[in-house]
Amino acid sequence: MPSIIEGFRKIYKAPNALRVHLLLAGLIVFMTAVNFLMYTSGSLIVKFFAAILLIIYGIYVYGYKFRFMHNVFQEEFLMPEIDAGPFKAVGNAFALLLVWGLYLAVYAIVTSILTAVIIPIAIMAKIPIALTLAFGIVMIALMYLVFFFTPYIFVAYSKDFNTTGLYNMLLPFKFVRKSFLDNLILWLKWIPLAIVFALMLVAVWKQAGILEGLIQSIHGTLAAKPNLQVIYTPKLMVLQAVLAYMAFVFSFVYSNYIVQIYKAKREQ
Repeated sequence: MPSIIEGFRKIYKAPNALRVHLLLAGLIVFMTAVNFLMYTSGSLIVKFFAAILLIIYGIYVYGYKFRFMHNVFQEEFLMPEIDAGPFKAVGNAFALLLVWGLYLAVYAIVTSILTAVIIPIAIMAKIPIALTLAFGIVMIALMYLVFFFTPYIFVAYSKDFNTTGLYNMLLPFKFVRKSFLDNLILWLKWIPLAIVFALMLVAVWKQAGILEGLIQSIHGTLAAKPNLQVIYTPKLMVLQAVLAYMAFVFSFVYSNYIVQIYKAKREQ
């Protein structure tokens, strides 16, 4: 399996990396400003158009990641260009995204109902608490496994932008069977990056005033009405832009790794 460093090498050593990263950074700064404007403007019209732009941006991000994974499949050390291609990639996958959104909702509802119904029955039936807890843990683990392995559906789509055979509701369990250990290793490797990202998130929260409000609530001071209102400042906007760019980069590195796992395991 590749190293995390290999993922960074792919996105920063590509022949077109400098141009693409500058364009990405510019796009992220612009959308951060749009987000800032949406929350600070007193005009409903401005808020509406800002929200529309943010939705379009979110769609573009999904499509861009599909294009990036496609390049990884083709062993192309190129970052996808900033063009209309990502919109086409999402358009082709619209039905797939919708269906899997519904599948995940069904999984969540079913596991929640089973947990909410069976655990009380088990307690009333005086079934050993260890077995009852084990059932609850299994239900939670099932939901998390589906959640963490569903991205492989879209890895498979990104290979050639073909959705054939990807609507099977049980596909995540196939990927669990083939690549659970590889993903466990990936998650362990990801811990340092997760810590870095968490620290950056805390910095944003602190600047936004959210952290202080949570601390006040936890310690009981102003517990009834903790100050959780976000304080939008230019400094917060800069921090959000940096955080958004780092999230973009980390998602590329993660996507590169899971594509490599898919390529190694799909024939087994």
